[in-house]
Amino acid sequence: MFPKDYEFYKETLIRLWIAQGYIVCSSKDDDLEDIGDQYFNELSSRSFFHQSESMNGYKMHDLIHDLAQSIAKDRYFAVENVCEGIHHVYWPSSLNEIEMLVKVKGMRTLFFESVPETVRSKKGLNMIFSNFEKLRVLHLIYPYAKGPYFGVPNSIGKWKYLRYLDISWGEMETLPKSITNLQNLQTLILSFCIRLRELPRDIEKLISLRCLKIGGCRKLRCMPIGLGKLTCLRQLSDFVVARDEGSKGAMLNELNSLNQLKGSIALRNLSYVENVEIETNQVNLREKKLLRYLMLSWRDYYTLGEDWNEDSIDNTEVEKNELWLEKLEPHPNLQSLVVESFKGVRFSSWLSSIANLVHITLMGCLKLKQLPPLDQLPYLKTLRLEDLHSLVYISDEEPSFLASPSFTSYPSLQEIELRNCFNLRGWWRQERRSGVELAQFPCLSKMQIRDCPKLIVDDGEVIEWGSFRSLQSLSIGFLLELKSPPKGLQLVTNLQELTIDDCSSLMALPDWIGNLTSLQRLKISDCPNLRSLPEGMHLLTSLQKLKIEGCRKLSARCMKEKGVDWPNIAHIPNLEIQPPEEYSPSRLYGETDLEESVI
Repeated sequence: MFPKDYEFYKETLIRLWIAQGYIVCSSKDDDLEDIGDQYFNELSSRSFFHQSESMNGYKMHDLIHDLAQSIAKDRYFAVENVCEGIHHVYWPSSLNEIEMLVKVKGMRTLFFESVPETVRSKKGLNMIFSNFEKLRVLHLIYPYAKGPYFGVPNSIGKWKYLRYLDISWGEMETLPKSITNLQNLQTLILSFCIRLRELPRDIEKLISLRCLKIGGCRKLRCMPIGLGKLTCLRQLSDFVVARDEGSKGAMLNELNSLNQLKGSIALRNLSYVENVEIETNQVNLREKKLLRYLMLSWRDYYTLGEDWNEDSIDNTEVEKNELWLEKLEPHPNLQSLVVESFKGVRFSSWLSSIANLVHITLMGCLKLKQLPPLDQLPYLKTLRLEDLHSLVYISDEEPSFLASPSFTSYPSLQEIELRNCFNLRGWWRQERRSGVELAQFPCLSKMQIRDCPKLIVDDGEVIEWGSFRSLQSLSIGFLLELKSPPKGLQLVTNLQELTIDDCSSLMALPDWIGNLTSLQRLKISDCPNLRSLPEGMHLLTSLQKLKIEGCRKLSARCMKEKGVDWPNIAHIPNLEIQPPEEYSPSRLYGETDLEESVI
């Protein structure tokens, strides 16, 4: 159905197969999604599909595409040959003449690349919903659509064959009540319907529903009561706790019986849970062994704003949050955990027992002071800590390798990101015993540290850089008092990429930078007081690229064949030096970075 070179996603294709009835289970214990996954993997292994250049999706080989079309003949849409026997249509955004499809009565799939203007009108919508009542798949998304949007008409309730409906990016505030008549509907995707306020109250009537995606629906006030009766449900992207009692929303205990949920789920607005004891005991996350990604967010999903700070949280709120988190323990099969705006001081000890964790992200937990040991998680690859203003040490306990010198801490950790942790002073509270061989971070390749002023200092060694000998990429920024990179950094001899930005007090780079003989890329930006590069730069024979921007004084010294420091960098093949006259002081205050993060 898709044109050549079209990038599709594995999950989408499997759900389209399910909608067409192509997936057959041999026993009642089999799962349609699992069988579809097996089908996909088999076809991929036989080179029917290959990963796209972006590595996010897949494409079909041109020769296989030609073969498939020759077998399908006229059952698939071709612009030059519209006939009544067409079953599956992929409609490109460049076509507006939707009227040519009216004579096709047996259509099963109508897949719009993006909605053309003729369909965005009330007349166009009525034409679709009055002529194609035998559709099994309707993909009608509105990304960045211009012009009026008239929503989904009530007549959709007559589409008794419909199994897959994607109306992402739509601007409707509600869905028609008749949508609950679609008892064969298996997939309902409403992602980024930013005006959607509520889901159908009789949602339990959608007895075949297997997938409900509502990510990005920020104005969604609550979940409908009866959600827990959808025993076929396998994927639920979000559960939004009601912000007020008047919304008549479902409690979290609706999740109790949905133990077949798989993939990812985000529990949002947790700060609005009233009775923690009653609701948390029945969420039953521990029994949801098929979940791989879990987000727990106390942030207000509607405003996405922080209307509190660490000083405004009283002890009652702290205790409530800690009890809440303790009872939200997931199954050990979980691979990715995100916790946002948690208001407790201590993180639950269960974090150390989720042995299959690969990714951990903690952000906006302003009161958090203590984390359980993470160094024994065997598969942990990425650790991201952001806006943990009260955290002083990542681990308060004695490192495991001190108790057993043969033990390797963080055996799989590859990437660390630390942002806006203003009081963070180090990794371990316990000082390392003299004579103990360091056995930490053997796989660490990438580290980012931004706005952690007490972690990187130039008058002492807070970080034991010798622990990071495998590090290949380091980015440090927004360290406004840093005058020189820490001396211990010269021990990271495998470093290949170094970025330093927004360090307004940085005066000079040390001559020992020449010891970083593996360095291939160096970027320095928005360091207005950096005046010169050391002579040791000429020792960096592996350096392939140097980029300097927002450093007016340094740029003037690095001008080709004219600058004082030009002899130190002339050997570098790729130089990007911003001319001094293009320097913009506004970047000193991070305005560009802030604008980019908002976008």
